[in-house]
Amino acid sequence: QEGKGMRKVYRPPEDRRLCARTALERWLRFSGIESGPIFRPVYNSGRIGDAGISGRCADRIVKRAAKLSGLETVGFSSHSMRS
Repeated sequence: QEGKGMRKVYRPPEDRRLCARTALERWLRFSGIESGPIFRPVYNSGRIGDAGISGRCADRIVKRAAKLSGLETVGFSSHSMRS
């Protein structure tokens, strides 16, 4: 999380629909976010909140996506990855 000992490598996916960078750019355009938290709640009404989502909420979102992708989620928690 602190980026220590890590190297950033950008490799564009063959399918732009799966590109994280493209997804982030689309989200920022759609949401109109210009500053502050990037990941915010989206309410049933479609309104985008002003505050950022919690770590617990991020865990649930990542777990749901991993499960839908067929990945194992037992024991997963981004909180457990913090030093």
